[in-house]
Amino acid sequence: MTSSPEEQGEASEALGSGRLSALFWVSGAAALIYQVAWGRAFAPVFGGTTRSAAAVVSAFFLGMALGNWLGGRWASTRAVSLRRYALAELAIALGALAVLVWLALYRWAYPALYAWGVSLPGTLPAVQVGLGVLALGPPSVAIGATLPLMARAVTGSWGQAGSRVGLAYALNTFGATVGAGLAGFYLLDRLGTRGSIVLAVVLNLAVGLAAWQISRRASSSGVPPEGGEAVSPGAGEVRAPWAGRTAAAISGLATLALEVFLIRTLVNQTDGSSFSFALILCVFLVSLALGAALCAMMLDRIQAPWRIVAWAGLLAALGTFLTPLGFMFIREIMPDIAKSSGYWMSLASVSGLLIAPIVVAAGMVLPALWRMASSDVQDIGGQVGELTAINTLAGVVGSLAAAFWLLPWMGIVPGFGLIALMFSGLAFLGFYQTHRGWGRVWALAAVTAFLLAGLWVDRVGTWNVPMISLRGAEEVVFYQEGEGGTVAVTRLPRGSLRLRVNDRYTLTSSVPAALRAQRSQSRLALSFVPRPRSAAFIGVGGAISMSALTEFPEVDRVLAMELIPGVLEAASHFGSANRNILEESRVEAVRADGRNHLYGRDERFDVIVGDVFSPWHAGTGYLFTAEHFNVVRERLSDQGVFVQWLQADQFSSEEIRIIVATFLDVFPQGELWMTVRSGPVPLLGLVGQAEGVSERRPQLKEGHSRLLKPFCSADQLKPWSLSADRNTDDRPVVEYRSARAHLKKARRRNSGVMKDLVAVCGPPER
Repeated sequence: MTSSPEEQGEASEALGSGRLSALFWVSGAAALIYQVAWGRAFAPVFGGTTRSAAAVVSAFFLGMALGNWLGGRWASTRAVSLRRYALAELAIALGALAVLVWLALYRWAYPALYAWGVSLPGTLPAVQVGLGVLALGPPSVAIGATLPLMARAVTGSWGQAGSRVGLAYALNTFGATVGAGLAGFYLLDRLGTRGSIVLAVVLNLAVGLAAWQISRRASSSGVPPEGGEAVSPGAGEVRAPWAGRTAAAISGLATLALEVFLIRTLVNQTDGSSFSFALILCVFLVSLALGAALCAMMLDRIQAPWRIVAWAGLLAALGTFLTPLGFMFIREIMPDIAKSSGYWMSLASVSGLLIAPIVVAAGMVLPALWRMASSDVQDIGGQVGELTAINTLAGVVGSLAAAFWLLPWMGIVPGFGLIALMFSGLAFLGFYQTHRGWGRVWALAAVTAFLLAGLWVDRVGTWNVPMISLRGAEEVVFYQEGEGGTVAVTRLPRGSLRLRVNDRYTLTSSVPAALRAQRSQSRLALSFVPRPRSAAFIGVGGAISMSALTEFPEVDRVLAMELIPGVLEAASHFGSANRNILEESRVEAVRADGRNHLYGRDERFDVIVGDVFSPWHAGTGYLFTAEHFNVVRERLSDQGVFVQWLQADQFSSEEIRIIVATFLDVFPQGELWMTVRSGPVPLLGLVGQAEGVSERRPQLKEGHSRLLKPFCSADQLKPWSLSADRNTDDRPVVEYRSARAHLKKARRRNSGVMKDLVAVCGPPER
């Protein structure tokens, strides 16, 4: 039975209405919830290093690129494409649930894979990428397929191709912004990693079922298949497939490399929390969405879309080239903005000023390329899929190259210059396609002049913008821009040294009070064991804590694990303070996530020491979880002892209760010690011993016993902490709660924490 023209029109309107765009908006939100949650879920298994995070992101985007290409091949008529889009959404949901199963298997098998990967240099990242592809491949492929399928579903005629596809993509990216914000600020804290993934699964199921219903309605109403509605390219426009593919590759390469550099630049001015990273990511995504929306509004009205590519590339190149100067200006005004409007407003304003002008321009390129890719409406899905696949693959290369090659080899400022040249190449390609004869010559001359100007500026040092701010007569002794962060050693006027990471965070200092406190950290643990033979340190810093090993010559095996590569190089400048401990043959210093390295190596130690870590830093919460404490317990020898140090003014009483409760679940006889006479801020040491020696006391020398005092026993701590939440890998609440308190400037709580502890435990021994 043939449907009436009214029914066909109603169904066609359903396909072209805002309902599909709304579904695509929700789908974008779910996709970013997955991306953020998967990154967090894999971190405790693969480790918190930059390379491990890159392995997970690469697996995700490689799957998306394949999905982009396959989705383009699967795109057919509008109704059929929508039906396949619905199936893709349902496949995302099923694949995401399977990821949870894969993660459980990886936790069980990873130690053996880690030991094998570490034994062969350079193998571990490949192992992690392979495991990531195996787990994330199916849902990532399905996520990638949704864009070309939706592009075909919303396009009824060639006159709609630019606006409808571009706006659908923009809405999808706006949805991604919402998803990133929800995951980063709320969901992971409240629902945990698994709960966030399940919520995204529900969203995908709802979108898939709704899209299926709309496709059935369109099919039953007899929407006729569209004919190959061909049009001629616009005036002065030349369809050149090679040019579109090249432009898509350059755009992906430059935009994702730019994202890495912008985030690294802004992180220097933030607290390093997951909230700050989430805000910067949201600003980047919303700028990308604005660029796509702006392009969509122009595309169906402009005769030569290559002009959009040309001018967008030129604006992105100029903006990227001037970013170092913009950063200098922003760094000066950020404290004033923070004083008047608070941390959040200052970070949002600064991120917008630095990111938006460039990324809005960069976001206009891909929709313009889609519009020019085909002159047949039937082929729009295939072309969107192909160009997006190229763009995504190039983006993977760009992000990896930026993190592991450009940053360590070139540095931040020259790296911005190289990315600017990539965008200028995009501009040249756009002008080349829209001009003839002398116009092309002038375009090439302009790009060449830009290149020469960049080389001259770099040579004379005009763009020599330091990523660290110095105070008074402070001077730089060591400086490195690497994949793990910006590391610097500075000398103060009185001669003491500071080890700084990402400008705002001081990792260690050689002032006398700090020396006493840091050496006490390892002395306490080493004094608990009668004759310690082996020790492991999670976190090295300036290696001052480890220097107490010189007082324990019987220790013949020392494993020192440091997450940030540049820190180990910087520690050599603290030779007099750390007694050159890292040069001793008994010490093995490795660049690795300490928790992950312990988990992956089947080795036991008499002493394990956890350094002081800022709890609000992204990923640090995993060092206070039940899963981590269990790994440490399994790595202790029969006479082993573990001490985890906490800096009192970095926590609230509630956060201390959570950590203590989690610790006592694993070490039931755990106790709390503290340092005294070591500066204005006491250090608190949670001590856990192997089960058979839990009543043992440390043999401290007289001078050391005046600096280290027992504070709280397990019998005192258990009633106080019993009702507290537990800190777990799935829900590291300490990280999120401490970040919120830190952003509210509630960090000066040392007196409150100590007052509460004294009320529970009594004053420390004199």
